[in-house]
Amino acid sequence: MRPIKFREPIVNRKGVFVDWHYWGVFDGCFIAPILYKNPHFQFTGFCDKEGQQIWEGDIMEYFTTYDKRITVVVEYEAGFMLPHGHIAPPTLKVIGNVYENPELLEDGKIK
Repeated sequence: MRPIKFREPIVNRKGVFVDWHYWGVFDGCFIAPILYKNPHFQFTGFCDKEGQQIWEGDIMEYFTTYDKRITVVVEYEAGFMLPHGHIAPPTLKVIGNVYENPELLEDGKIK
């Protein structure tokens, strides 16, 4: 069973990202969220090819037979997926997320 973990962005009064607050079940203890107005991103239970945890809102890079692609991890019902469909985590690399690296997106969408 995958760990039940979430993170939420901590932003300053100007709405600029400062850090992450992690909450959920850690070592058998529940840690509660501290903020309720910000979105929460859930851990997918997977790691990328370099061992970095993959969370909702992460910006991923992967290669197809023909080219390099960038996409954002999204959540649906009871599982996680990428807008381009399911791709094996060993082929993925986390290159940022929608809060810390908005420059990787164009008008809130993938460049």
